[in-house]
Order: sequence, then C-alpha cells, then structure tokens
Amino acid sequence: MKAQDLDLLHFPLNGSRLIEASAGTGKTFSLALLYVRLVLGHGTMAGHEQTAFSRALTPRDILVLTFTEAATEELRSRVRQRLVEAARLFRQSPAELRQTATSADPLLQLVLSYPDEAWPACALRLKRAAEAMDEAMIATIHGWCHKMLAEHAFDSRGLFQRELLTDQTELLDAIVKDYWRQHFYPLTAEGAAVVQQCYLNPDRLRKALLPLLRQADPVLLFAGSPLQLEQDSDLQALLAEAIAARQQQQARQAAFASLEPSVRQLWAKHWAELEQQLLALQSRFNATRHYSNTDEKFRQILTELAQWSRGQGTFDKKMTHFASGRFVWKKGQAPEIEPDHPAFVAMAHLAELWQQQADADAGTDDGDGIRLKEGILSHALYWCRQELKRRLNRQAQLGFNDLLTELHSALDPAQAGEHASQLAAGIRAAYPVALIDEFQDTDPVQYGIFNRIYRIADNDTSTAVVLIGDPKQAIYSFRGADIHTYLQARRDTAGRHYSLSRNFRSTQAVVDACNQLFLQAEAHPRAAFRFQSEGSTDNPLPYTAVSASGRNEQLLLDGKALPALHIQHLPGEEPWRISAYREHSAYQCASRIAFLLNAASAGRCRFEGEQSRPLAAEDIAVLVRSQQEAQLIKAELAKLQVPAVYLSDRGSVFATAEAADVLLWLRACASPMDLSLVKAALATPSLGLSLQQLMTWQQDELALEAQVQCFLRLQACWRNQGVLAMLRQLLDHYQLPARLLRQQDGERQLTNLLHLADWLQQQAVQLEGEQALIRQLAEHLDEPGEEQVIRLESDAALVKIITIHKSKGLEYPLVFLPFVVGWRPIDGKVRQVPYRDASHTGTEVAGKDAFPAAWQQADDERLSEDMRLLYVALTRARHGLWLGTAAVCVQGKKMQNHQGAFGYLLNGETAYQQPVELQQQLQALTGQGAVLQLESSDEAEPYQPAEALPELEPAASPQLPPYRRWWIASYSAIRFQAHAAERFASSPTHSTDPLSEPEDAKAALQAELYAAATAGVTFAAKSAARLTLPASASQLMHQLPKGAAFGTFVHALLEWAAAHRYLDAAGRHWSGFAAAVQDKQGRAVELQRRCQAVGLEDSAGALSDWLCQFLQQSVPLHGEAQPLQLMAVTAQQITVELEFLLPIEQVSSDLLDRLIQHYVLPGEVRPNAEPEQLNGMIKGFIDGVVEHQGRYYVLDWKTNSLGDEDASYSQQTMQQAMLSHRYDMQCALYLLALHRLLQSRLADYDYDRHIGGAWYWFVRGSAEPGQHGLWQYRPERALIEQLDALLRGELIPGEPPQHTHAAREVTS
Repeated sequence: MKAQDLDLLHFPLNGSRLIEASAGTGKTFSLALLYVRLVLGHGTMAGHEQTAFSRALTPRDILVLTFTEAATEELRSRVRQRLVEAARLFRQSPAELRQTATSADPLLQLVLSYPDEAWPACALRLKRAAEAMDEAMIATIHGWCHKMLAEHAFDSRGLFQRELLTDQTELLDAIVKDYWRQHFYPLTAEGAAVVQQCYLNPDRLRKALLPLLRQADPVLLFAGSPLQLEQDSDLQALLAEAIAARQQQQARQAAFASLEPSVRQLWAKHWAELEQQLLALQSRFNATRHYSNTDEKFRQILTELAQWSRGQGTFDKKMTHFASGRFVWKKGQAPEIEPDHPAFVAMAHLAELWQQQADADAGTDDGDGIRLKEGILSHALYWCRQELKRRLNRQAQLGFNDLLTELHSALDPAQAGEHASQLAAGIRAAYPVALIDEFQDTDPVQYGIFNRIYRIADNDTSTAVVLIGDPKQAIYSFRGADIHTYLQARRDTAGRHYSLSRNFRSTQAVVDACNQLFLQAEAHPRAAFRFQSEGSTDNPLPYTAVSASGRNEQLLLDGKALPALHIQHLPGEEPWRISAYREHSAYQCASRIAFLLNAASAGRCRFEGEQSRPLAAEDIAVLVRSQQEAQLIKAELAKLQVPAVYLSDRGSVFATAEAADVLLWLRACASPMDLSLVKAALATPSLGLSLQQLMTWQQDELALEAQVQCFLRLQACWRNQGVLAMLRQLLDHYQLPARLLRQQDGERQLTNLLHLADWLQQQAVQLEGEQALIRQLAEHLDEPGEEQVIRLESDAALVKIITIHKSKGLEYPLVFLPFVVGWRPIDGKVRQVPYRDASHTGTEVAGKDAFPAAWQQADDERLSEDMRLLYVALTRARHGLWLGTAAVCVQGKKMQNHQGAFGYLLNGETAYQQPVELQQQLQALTGQGAVLQLESSDEAEPYQPAEALPELEPAASPQLPPYRRWWIASYSAIRFQAHAAERFASSPTHSTDPLSEPEDAKAALQAELYAAATAGVTFAAKSAARLTLPASASQLMHQLPKGAAFGTFVHALLEWAAAHRYLDAAGRHWSGFAAAVQDKQGRAVELQRRCQAVGLEDSAGALSDWLCQFLQQSVPLHGEAQPLQLMAVTAQQITVELEFLLPIEQVSSDLLDRLIQHYVLPGEVRPNAEPEQLNGMIKGFIDGVVEHQGRYYVLDWKTNSLGDEDASYSQQTMQQAMLSHRYDMQCALYLLALHRLLQSRLADYDYDRHIGGAWYWFVRGSAEPGQHGLWQYRPERALIEQLDALLRGELIPGEPPQHTHAAREVTS
C-alpha cells in the first residue's frame, strides 16, 4: 500500500505510525511541529478518526529518541525554538495576525486554527513547556535505556547505581588473556602447536573476538547452523581431533619424505626413456594440466621434472599429473594403453601422498565437522561474554550493549515473568508518547524494546508511537543497524504509513536529476534498492519521486546557470583497472574544482539571488568511501594549490605523523647522551631540518655536541617544569611555529603538535617518570584511541573531503563524487559475514569455500547498501553534482560495473559487454538535463585566489615604557675583551625576539643547567673509540680526556665521594670522603660502573687508587698549623652543589669588573669586561662549601689542563689560569653568596672570623709536591662589602674607593 502524504496538522497523534522522510524533506522541522501539537493537545476529526492525543502533554511526558548526542542537542534546540516561536505567535493580536497572515507555514496555520479566546492559554502552555525543556526526555536510545534501568531497578532486577563503562578495551584485553592462560597454558606441546596454527597469540584471538563482542547479542553460524561450544569438554574434544589430525599429517609428511628419494632415483635413472615417452605423448595431453599447448611450456615442465629427479627442485602440484592414473588427455586422444613405466607407477604413489597432505593443509578433508579455529572462536566468545558480565557486575558497571540487552531481557516475560509487564506498563505511563527519530538505524534488540512497551502491531490508541526515518538512508550496517528490522516495523504498521515528499534542500534541477536516475533504476526487476522480488510488484522499499520547493539563488558560470548533473567520463576501448580509474578520476575532479575556483576569483562563477557572492572553496565537498580515496584526492588538490581538509570522525591525533615524531623527541630528551636517539629526533619530518644541515652536524663533532647539549637542556626543563614546557621550548628553539605556518598544511601540523603536548601534560600528572610517559604515548600510537584531531576554525573555509557515511544529514552547495563507480566486493578475504535464512540470523564463520551461499548473500546485500550509500551521496547537493565515471574491472579484462551501485543504477544486474555501452547510456542522460564531459588532456591551472582584501587601518602602537631586559645567568654571561670564553654553541635557529634575554646570558644559564643536569652523565657519546690510559695513577690525570665532559665525570665522582656512607666489618660508620677511602670494594665497583660507561674501564683500578691517594694527601693551608686532609672532612662538614641566586639591578659590568680587579690581585693582567648593563639574577652552583676549624671555605674543582707534567701546576701557572679564565670574578661572587648565606644563618657572623676563603683545586696537578694543585685565596672584607652594596644598588657608580691594605693571597 502506498504511503499517504504527511499532513502535519491532521496527522493522527495516537496509535503506532511510520513516517518515511526522504532526504532534505524537513524531517526535524516536522518532528518539532508534532511536538508543539502534543503540548497543545491539538487535533481534529479527520473522517471518523480523532487526530489528537487523549490529553495535552508536558515535555516530561513525551519521549524523543535519536542515535547520537549531537542529534539530541540539535533536536532539543529545534523543539525549544519551535515552542518559543509558537508562543510568540499566540501572544500577538488574533485579529491583526489573521489579517496579515499570508504564509503557508504549518506553524502559522496551526495557530490560526485555534479560536481567539484560546490564544492566551495556548501561549502560557507553550511558554511553560519551553521553560521546562531541561526536563524533556530527548535522549539517545542508550542514554534512555540507562535511565530506565536505574529508575526501574526493582522491575529490571538491577542495581540502582551503576557506572557506564564507555571504553571496554582494556577489560576485554585482560579477559581474552585470562581465557588464553586458563585454557591453553596447561596444554601439551602438541596441543599448543595446533592452537597456534589457528591463533598465534592472545592478540590475534582478541582481534577476531572484538567485532563479535561489540554486538548486543552475537550468534555464530557455521555453514548456516548455530555454532555453540559452551562446555570445556567440547573444546577438549576438538583439540583431541586436531592433535590426531596433526599426527596423521606428520605421518604423511614422514611417508612422503621416505618415498621421495627412491622415486627421484628411479626417474633420474630412466630419465632419457621417460623424456622420449612424454614428448611422444605431448600432442595428446590436456594443455591445462600438462602445459603442452606450446613446445616452450612443455620443455619447461620437463626441465623442472629433470631437476627434481636430480634433487635440485621441490615436488609441486604440476608434477602430480605425470603419474599412472593421473594423466589427463584431450577429448578422444587417450591412448589404448596408458603409460605404465615403473617410474610413473612410483610417481602415482608419491602424488597420492602429496595430494593427501595438500588437502589436509587446505582443510578440505574435514568433511562436515567444525574446524578447530571456529570452535575456539565460539568457545572463547561464550566464555569471554560470561566473564565480561561477571566482572562488570562485580564492579557495578555496564557497557553500552548491556544497556540494551538488560532492558530487553527485563521486558521479556519468558525471562522476567510478571515483572516484565509491570515494567512495560510503568514506562508507558511515564511516556505515553514516543517519537523515535532515524528509525532506519535500529537493530532487532532496540526494536524489541519498543515493541514490548508499546505493542506496535496492536496500534494501541491509548499511546502514540511515531517511527520516523528513511530506509533509503540505512547505511550503518557496520554499526549493527539492520534494514530488516525497519522492514519488520513497516509490516507492523501496515496501513499507517506516511511520507514527506517535498525537498527543501536542493534546486529543482538537482531534484529532477536524482529523480531521473533512481526512477530509471526503479524499473529494474529488483527495483532501485533491490528489495523487490523478480516478477513481483510488492516492493517494501520503493523509490518515490519527490517534488522540490526550490531555492532563491542559483549558481552561474559566465552568466549561465550551471547544469545540475555533470558526468566526467574516462573513455577507452578497454575497461580501466580500478586503481588507474581512481588516479585519473581524482586528477579530473581536482582539475574541475580548480577551474571553478579560478573562475570565481575572476568573477565568472558566482551565486546570484537574495545574497550574491562568488563561489568559495567552502562551498565544495568531495565525498569518498575510504581514507585511501581521501588521500588520493587531497594530494591532487594540493598539486593544484587548492586548500582542502579531510573530515573524519575516526581521525586520531595518535595516528598522525606528528605523534610518531613527538615520541622520538621524548626519547631523545629522556636520554640525551644517546647519540642515536638525538639523531633520530633531529631527522624527524616535523622538525624539517635540511639534509645539508643534518650532514653538517654528522661531520662536525662540536656542532653535534651542541645539539646534544640542547637536548640536555630540554631534559632539565622537562624535569623542572614539565613536559609541556619542554615541548614548547623545543618548538621555539627550532622555530617550528614560524616555519610550519608558511606551509600549506602547516597549521594542521602545528595544531597536532600542541594537542599532543597538552595531552602529554595531562598524562604526566598521573604517571611517574619520563619512561612511563614515553611508554604511554607509544601504546597509544600502536592502538590510536579516541583523542580525536582538533578541528581548526580555518577548516571551515576549505574544500571538504568527507566520507559518505559522515556526510549523512549534511548538505553542500556542490558535491563531487570522483569514485562513484567503485565498490568493495565481499570476497574470501573477508573472514566473517552476516547471514540470514528462514531459521537463523548471525555471523557466518565457515569461510567462503566451505559455505559460498553466505558470501554470495553478503555481497548481494553489500550492493543493496551501496545503492543506499549512492542515494545519500547524491542527495547532499544543493546546486550541482559532479560524477567521475569509467568502464572498470577489478579482476580479468571484462567490465564489471554492474557489481557497483552506479553500474546497477544504470543497467541493473546485466553486465556490460563493451565500454561503449556505458558511454551511450551516459550520453542518453545529457538530453535530460545532465552534461557529459569526456576526459580532458589539458593540464589544469593551479588555483589562484583573488587578492582583493579589505584595507586595514594601521595597527595601533601600545604606549609602553622602554623594555628593561631582565634575565637569569651565571657570571659567564659577562663578555670579556680579547678572550673567547668557553660557551655552548648557539643554535642555527636562534631566537630573533628583540625582547629575549642576551645570547650570552642564555648560554651561561644553559651551561649551568648542563652541569646540573649531567651530574653522573657520561661523555661516551662524544666518541665511540675506547681510550687506552696508563694503569697506574702517577701519570693518569695528565692523559685523561680534556673538555667539559670529563669535568662533569670528575665532579660527579667527587660528589659521590663527599656523600658516601660505609659500614665496615667492625660495625664502624664512615661518612664523606673517609667512607670513600675505607670502602675499597665499593669504590672499585663505583669506579668500574662509571668508567665502563665512558670507555675507561681499563683504567678504573688506577682511578680508584688515584682517588684514594688524593683524599688522603696532606695539603698545607694558609694561616693554619694543621694541613688539610680531605678524608678528615665528614659528610656533615661539606655541602655539595650549593645553588645560589644573587639579585643584580642595573649594574654596569665594567664597574663590577673594576671593583674586583682593584681588590683581587691588583695590577695583574687579565681580560677586561665589555661594558654592559646587568639586570636580573646571577645564578650559580658552588661545587662545595666546607667547614674547617670553625671557618667556611668555597671549594671548586677544576679539571683544566695546564700542562702534561706535575710542574705545570705551580702557583704562577694556576694564578695565570685563574686570571685568563676570569675565575677571580667567579671566586668573588661565590664568596659574596657564601657571605650572604652566613649572614642569614649565623647570629654572631663576622667575615674576618668565619670566612676562610676559596679553594680552587686543579685536580690534574694533585701530584705536584708543593701545593698539590690547590690555589687558595681570601679577599679582604672591603671587597665583599662593596660588592654586596653594588649588587643591592647602594654603591654610587664611579671609581671604587681606595683600599687600605693589599688583599691577602696564599701561595704554595
């Protein structure tokens, strides 16, 4: 029976009804108006039928269901808007509105149908309903089921509060592993082997189970019959059969291996005779089995037989036909006596064994029995579902499928008894009216819920159930939607069908083009959507032509309206391979888009109507089926400089190239001394460094060391400020934002990087350590989760590439379908397919070869759904459609277009014989409003956007005070004349920010951070070569490596010694340097570990001896009777790596330098400081502060090489080193820091009494007999006090005051 046209004002709001809403016909508008009628209690007598519901309703009485959260919010907004609009109309003057009303708007007609005296009450009712929309039950089906289970916990026999587990991935993974552990770990080796032939590991089994576990009620079928292995004994029986079959297989292999050598020898012995017989019979042999159609092929097979007989080849299927009883002859050409040479007879026995083995390997000898692989799948599915339910119940949780199945079970009298009817009655009382949107996407479980509540087939007029949907848009079978469920509902509502048949989306021309195509397909024996039985007129899913409301604007090219349907056809005498078709069609599509946009830039292509404007990129959508197709068309658009974006719901930021690059960055920053990781990070595409730059760093050791140090600084930033700050610093250091934003897709890449940085910072809060965060990111890269790519605001202005599935519900001015003739067949590569017959519905797992009927049915239903996908795609367009067509083939050389939706649309299930037939059909469409364009060989011109931009006013300049540079740096930030102080190499991409701190300040601070971050870090990365050093300590220190890396090694070693603790055999506790001396074994182990890491393991013993000697030697001190012995300094008397910050405000470096030179070694030559204003904080790390004999000393280890002999470390040479490197300034600042510290800590502090001075220990000269490499100095009090005043801003700039006596210098 044909559906009735929907009359919104007279539609009966009682009983069960079905509304079929074609694309663009105002389904949401209609639903909102029905909602308004229900609130008002509106209705009339239509014939003998009352169209009103029994009473006026409030929003809490009306159930509105749809399938997505986004659709829920849109429905809620549209319904509220309609209620407010209706209330506004009812508040107007009835007389004035009736006089001025000319619109045919159904809402206005609804208002006018009420008498004037009822308007105030209607306005009040609608106003209250709009205010109560927060209480309205407009929800997704899953959300409503969750609410029902909680509100009706007694009747549903569930808990009142249960957590909804939205992601069960980890739980399912654990359950599958437990299944594997419990059922397969106890197996014998043979049992484990047969299991691994089916599923290699738990991960393979989990991947096979996941699609089934996501179904609400999965049913496995094997060759059309239910497959249910629930008992462990069933699985054990299958395993026993598989083990027996494997043993038989091994026996066959052994028999074959035993027989083959003798058969080889027999053939080799008689080869000349056998060859002559076979050549004589060549003309009689079947060409297919014996390759005898040409002499060349037959000689080739004879050569292979000869080589095999000599042991040079393997036996294969071709050879099995050269045996007694296995020769295949041409028809009528069989000899009277078949060759019976003993070699042929022996080959027959060997061929029989080979065939048995081949059949066993292919699984063709199993008869009708269930194979082990499918048996394991069935048993695991049952066990895992039961275990999942048990664990969810134990944790008071449920999944999305549980929401449906539990409510469905609770409504089933067979399972719930009288509780089922009570629950259904309670829900009906709460929601007497249900409006179910997008009903074509329901599944059997969902429909079962609605049917048990509202008894749809009974047409109960005390309730109202309105099912709204479009079966022509049922395209979500992969999500569980079932078109057959919709057809069942259609049967249950027979005689109560209504349709929306007026299109408000597209122009008249587009609607006419779609009508033309689908009405042509409707004439096929199975009709357009393939649900009509051949020879029958009963079509449950017909295509009915729709009318068009039209649009007020039209798209013009050179002043003429563009046709609605453009067909870009690739001509050819032979069918195109599907891959070649896609490549050429993508190019043609991109060329046409570029042409239209260039025409728009030139003012030739524009919309004319109420709002005239040029065509823009955002008006164009390209619809595809897969990401592969999307990438293909996006690449072609990029070649023509057309900006485009691929909108994919499944796009995860972890699946992007940027995510993989960030993982490499993190690994390098976590282990910056691993050169391989640093190089991998530098070579990432996201950094975009040139090959020339990378080669330069590879060949220049110092340049590469600078990059290593950069990653060391990033590591320190990570540890001190977090991963977000570190990644931001990395982006800034390599100037990624500026470089990326100059690229076409750079904004997307930069957004992905920032998105990943934010996500990593969130994860870091919950994780401990750098490696845990790296592992977390690596796991997400292996299995991208739901962290979707962030959409950019600029995406809205680009050409949109979108899948047909996602485009449902959307509309675009122009739609391109470049791959419209393509399809993806259901073949043997698909391991599981849905199958239904009169008895069963489920997932068939037997395989295409074992049960081809299931795969044939699945491919047939695939074509039916492809037709619905084509309908969705064609109805997205408002003004124009572009289709890319060609005669194509997937296999062989014959056209196979009829296997795709567009081929079926034109020619039904009849196969094309020649490509010209398709071209003729397309040509016939041109006389009916379409335009046929053949492939153009002209090279497309790149897109050139119009440059006309609105003029901007001059940018406002902020009135700010002059910027005062402020930074934190060490003393080495001060630059000195005629002296190249050691600094970190600056990056090739240094910052040009005028507000940034001075480069020298940065370098100095980075050097300090490097020293702090690399305590205990080796310098092995500098060179892979091992160093050969003397085994004794006498000359050891002079031959050790030079440079900052060795200094770090020595500093870390002495810091370990200063903090060491040791308990000797007598129970005595040792601490500090004394513990390092006494603990010979611990010292040796520590030195071995540290030396091994830097390639000095051969000298570990000598270094241990040196350390022991160094700590025990006695060094005379100035002004002290007793010499200094480091092992006498306990751990309580020394503090290592003491950090300090000294505020300094607008101090001239020249004045600071003159003050220090005036007091420290006056008159001695040294580099002068360059004039510069210092403002900020001076930062430093003092190697050690030692308390000795009541005085406090600054201790600084120096590994400078002053020569290759002990005599090179005299007082004179050490003093020269102090001055040339300006350690005198460092010494003064360190002592000032100690002075301020003691001032704040000691109540009776006095400089002369408490400050002992500074010890600068040049450890390479520790064997020098006089001072043992120790340089001592104590400046007079006046210097420290004036330095203190200068840094506080209390000393008046100018010449430093004259000192009254010389500074005291202690020499050896």
